[in-house]
Formats: sequence, C-alpha cells, structure tokens
Amino acid sequence: MSYYDYLTEPEEQLPQEPQPAPEQKHSPLNVFIGIVVILLACFGVYQLAVMGVDLARSKKNDADAAQTADYYSYVIPVAAINMVPFEDVAAADMNEMVELSVWSVLNSALDSTQYQYSGDYLLLPEGQVTAAFVHFFGMGRAIVHATVSGYGYEFTYDAAAHVYKIPLTTITPVYAPTITDTETKGDSVVLTVGYLNTGLYTQNSRTGELSLPEPDRYVKVTLRTASTGTYISSVRALGLPETAVPAQQPTAASAVPSTEEASSEDASGEGESSSGDETEAETSENEADEETEEADDEG
Repeated sequence: MSYYDYLTEPEEQLPQEPQPAPEQKHSPLNVFIGIVVILLACFGVYQLAVMGVDLARSKKNDADAAQTADYYSYVIPVAAINMVPFEDVAAADMNEMVELSVWSVLNSALDSTQYQYSGDYLLLPEGQVTAAFVHFFGMGRAIVHATVSGYGYEFTYDAAAHVYKIPLTTITPVYAPTITDTETKGDSVVLTVGYLNTGLYTQNSRTGELSLPEPDRYVKVTLRTASTGTYISSVRALGLPETAVPAQQPTAASAVPSTEEASSEDASGEGESSSGDETEAETSENEADEETEEADDEG
C-alpha cells in the first residue's frame, strides 16, 4: 500500500447553524452614561442655537447702529445751521444748502494738512462742496456757489480760485439733533428730530456724564432713497410737542365781570330801577285815589 493510500479525504463540513447572540445586559451605569451623552448632545445643540440667535441679534444691532449713524449724518448739519423748513428741495434756500454742504465737509474728519492756506483761511476746493451738495440734495437742483454766513462765521467764495475761504476759528453750532422717531413711507423715511440747545448742556463734575436739555423744538426730516442714493427731500417744522394744559381755577380776578358783562348788568340794573320807580308811582296814585273816594263818601 502506498503512501497515498493512507491519506483520507477530509470530511465535508456541514454549515453551522447561526447561534443566537448572547443576551446583553444593560447595567444602570450604562443607562446613566447614555442619558448623559444625550443630554450633552442636546445641550450642545441648544448652545449652538443660542450662539446663532446672539450672532443674528448682534448683527441686527450692528445694522441698526449703522443705520442710525447714517440718519444722524444727514440731520446733524441740518440742525447745526438751523435750516429754514421747506416742503421741497426746489423751494429750499440755496445759500443755506451751500452753507450746509460746506459745514458738512468741515465736520467730516478731514485731514487739514491736505489743504492749502492763505493767511488765516483754509482753502476748501469748491469740488468738495459740490460733491457734498449732491450727496445731501441729489442732482435735481444745480449748486450755485456763493459766499454764505452763519452764526458768527462766514465762508467766503473765491470764484477766480474756485475755493471757499474758511476762517481758522472754532465753530460751535447752536443746535445738536436727537432723533426721537422714525417712520418708513415707501421709498422714504421720516425722522422726527429734536433740536437741543448746545449752550444748555450740563456735565456732572464727579462722573463727567452729560445731561441733555429738553428740545427747543422739533422738525420732520424726510429722506428719500433713489437708485443714485439717499437725499433730503423736505424739512418740516413741528414746534414743541403738545402738552395737556391744566384747567384754570376761577380766581378773584376772574370773578370780576368783563366790561360787556358790567354794561349788561348796569343796563339791566337801570331797567330794574326804572320799573321799581314806576311801581312806586302807581302805588302812590292808587293811595291818592282811595283818599279822594273816602273824602267824597264823608262829604
């Protein structure tokens, strides 16, 4: 028998039936860990949601702050020059429009080292004044350059040099604005602006905090937005806000009748006196008649 006769073929292995998985036991510790993981996951989602809301709110606040700052960039020069109200740009005073444009350039954080000087004057190119004019009032009306003056200052226009001569003095506006209300109407926004007298500001000597005065008066500034920008379209006067007037109590002075009342009373008094005199006269006549009749009876 050869070597190969001793070799036996391997027995065929029958497929094994799947054995059931051993039953897993959930210990209280495993359950607790699972709950903690779920809570942490929920907390993370909540934190992300809160962060998202805070981010959106901060962006909105930033947008609102930027919008408010843009509104103030328009109303600050309007209040500074105490602009005369107008219903339409076509009816606005040109000198005041030029004055506002010059004033706005001077208060736009310009670098004074970039300008030329002549004696005690800074030379402001008319091109910058024209650009400011268009920014505030649009292109519906062309600027007419001229010398303009305000509260204690004068901006002299040099037509030959195409510059405005700005005196090197401190210019303090009489009024500063405070926006108390905004109302959107189509492509326009109407700003209710109070005029604060800058001479009535007070400062706390300990904290340095400024106390603002009550507005002297109010105006409505309408800003209209077009495809080319946002412009001032009108400035309307409002005066002081309406306040309730307490009813006046009658006084000794109010008890004194007016001239007309006195005249009426005098006239009625005279009438009463006259009627009284007539009554007395009639009574005397009646008594006389009775005495006469009695005398006739005795006779």
